[in-house]
Amino acid sequence: YEIARNVRKLRIRCLRELVGEPRGELWCASKHVLSAMMRLLEVASKEDGRKCGEYLEAAFDLYKLFWLFREAGYEIKTAKPKIKAK
Repeated sequence: YEIARNVRKLRIRCLRELVGEPRGELWCASKHVLSAMMRLLEVASKEDGRKCGEYLEAAFDLYKLFWLFREAGYEIKTAKPKIKAK
């Protein structure tokens, strides 16, 4: 229990630096994409040949997706309203 709690705290601290405050779908999607990417890298390191390449390619696709999520989140945070309130 203690180890899992410490891992969650570390994950939250790191994700907060990369994504921002822990709320909403962007946070959750980022967490799951990075987790899946790391699992694929781990599995790829145990495979040979074609399977290793497939897992590495899938992991890299998830890595790119994470950065797209991050960019989209940044654009949402910094977007200016198009309609001005009166």
